[in-house]
Amino acid sequence: MPQDEKNIRRGRPVDQEARFRRVADHLRERIASGDWPAGKAIPSHRQLGKLFNEGQRTIRLAIELLKEEGHLAGNARRRLIATSSPKDGTRVSNGILLEAYTINLWYMGRAGVTADLHWGIQRGAGKLNLALAVAHGEYLRKQVPRSFLGLPLRGILVHGPLFDEGIARYERLNVPVVLVDRPPEKHRVHAACYGNEAGAEMSVERLFALGHRRIAFVRKIQLATNAVESDSRERQEAFLQAMRARGLPVKPTPVYSHMSAVRVKLNALQQMLAVRPAFTAVVTADPNTARAVINAARTAGLAVPRDLSVVSFQGKTDAELNLAGPAVDFVELGFRAAMLLEKPPSEPAVVRIQPAWHGGNTIGPPRR
Repeated sequence: MPQDEKNIRRGRPVDQEARFRRVADHLRERIASGDWPAGKAIPSHRQLGKLFNEGQRTIRLAIELLKEEGHLAGNARRRLIATSSPKDGTRVSNGILLEAYTINLWYMGRAGVTADLHWGIQRGAGKLNLALAVAHGEYLRKQVPRSFLGLPLRGILVHGPLFDEGIARYERLNVPVVLVDRPPEKHRVHAACYGNEAGAEMSVERLFALGHRRIAFVRKIQLATNAVESDSRERQEAFLQAMRARGLPVKPTPVYSHMSAVRVKLNALQQMLAVRPAFTAVVTADPNTARAVINAARTAGLAVPRDLSVVSFQGKTDAELNLAGPAVDFVELGFRAAMLLEKPPSEPAVVRIQPAWHGGNTIGPPRR
């Protein structure tokens, strides 16, 4: 039995309305994912009652709601048929673009990369003449926003921390899905992401030209998923490839991990700074990691960039931090993500926004 259906059995909401709406959410997801294809009969009332461990009144109310939305057709005397789309009366403009954000909505209003992405997505929605709806919350890291599946969706843009099982659920939906600011890796969905290979290449090239030969890379451990961030994985591999191309040492691997949490000790960064012969430069996966490296260096009595050069992957709005490194326009990334909704979900497309070098004050030639 699917995990979502087990969850229904585990505990029922107190009131009848919440119960039938919860069942309706699951029915809607099954139809949207193609488990019950358009034109085909869904299980009978009795079978649905057994499937969701609910009484016939709850099942009947859930079915009536989906019939009103246009997801089901039929009556009590014949089997209910799943329909291809909601009825015309539920349509809004040219359709709805759903932005699913897997952290609290509060972060969207803050300045920085997240706000830039949201602004770019808004521009894209306007260009496509789509209404914009926003779903947010940590539950979206593993689940699709079922309550929105009854709307006439033109596509879903997902950004923020995600578990693979969550992306797999999005893959099964019959609408275009775009991962925003995340490479697709093995997943068959659209993606708009950072040009990580170009960023790593230009970072190593700049440091190499300044005379650095001992260069480390610090990747980001995502606190929400307790795993290496997907962008960090790509940046790490591209960094090592750029090092090898110049004959620079990569054994033992000069890669260290940092988890962005206030109370996490800087042991890995302290170990990196204690290595001999010492690293003279560090490429970091993001600005927060760069700041952690700079703080660790100061604690160790090192000055940046006199004793240690620091490079950071970043967005254009991070320029105020004066970190040197490859920078991407995240407004453009958000816009290009929205425009991918014009591509069919059966043909996953990837758009990479290539970075430009931002000359900050955190790099210089190594000390002799």
